[in-house]
Amino acid sequence: MCELLYPSNELLSGIRLPESAMIAGEEHLALRFLEGMKAEPLISFHSGQITGYEFLSQLSAGICSETFFRQQSAGSLAELFLLQLRLSSGLTTKKRFLNLPVRVLVRRSLCEIICRNNLNGIVVEIQDPEHLTDLCSEEQDYLRQNLNHLLFAGAEVYADDVSPAWMKTLSGRKLPLSGMKVSRQQFLSQIDNYTFSHPRLHPSSDSATCLVAEGIETPEQCMLAIMLGFTHGQGWLWPANVWRFVLERSS
Repeated sequence: MCELLYPSNELLSGIRLPESAMIAGEEHLALRFLEGMKAEPLISFHSGQITGYEFLSQLSAGICSETFFRQQSAGSLAELFLLQLRLSSGLTTKKRFLNLPVRVLVRRSLCEIICRNNLNGIVVEIQDPEHLTDLCSEEQDYLRQNLNHLLFAGAEVYADDVSPAWMKTLSGRKLPLSGMKVSRQQFLSQIDNYTFSHPRLHPSSDSATCLVAEGIETPEQCMLAIMLGFTHGQGWLWPANVWRFVLERSS
């Protein structure tokens, strides 16, 4: 079922970053390509209940999402985060999962603006953890500082699209992660020949670290995920909520 959302011109102006936070020539978010937003539920295997929703953009027909997001500037993706943050407020009382790539998370100017918002109940997903290996020493320091600022603002941090091989690597980097998500491709390709372990992340906590299997489509896959040690599931087995944007006309 598709519902309607009415982003006001005031809201859209409010998420536009000041030029002082942007790199010269960096493009702002291209709103004309956004048709809506969807929220995919995350299910706890312990309770069987929905514990959160990942909010994702719905793009205009014919646009490849992978290409679109790869071509967006860091500034525009920070604006998209702010847009999803504000539009999702009030849509659920559960945790809200929102994505940010590494190229945003190393930019102090962008993260400072994001952290001015109340991030309680927000889970920031590091969208492309494979790019962590590309960072120089200074960028690694910025990343840790910015992640800690996100935590101080109330957020949690997960790593998205993590492969089994990357679990140990991420644990060794001592990032303040409270969860990891394994992509549908990784989950399905490893399902027959790999037993997932539940790594200890830094900092250590009394609460269990979340390990999410994405792309679950059948009850059988759900059962296998539970047997492999995953704590949560996400996928087509549980329908998403969808909203279509109705934008105000500029006067």
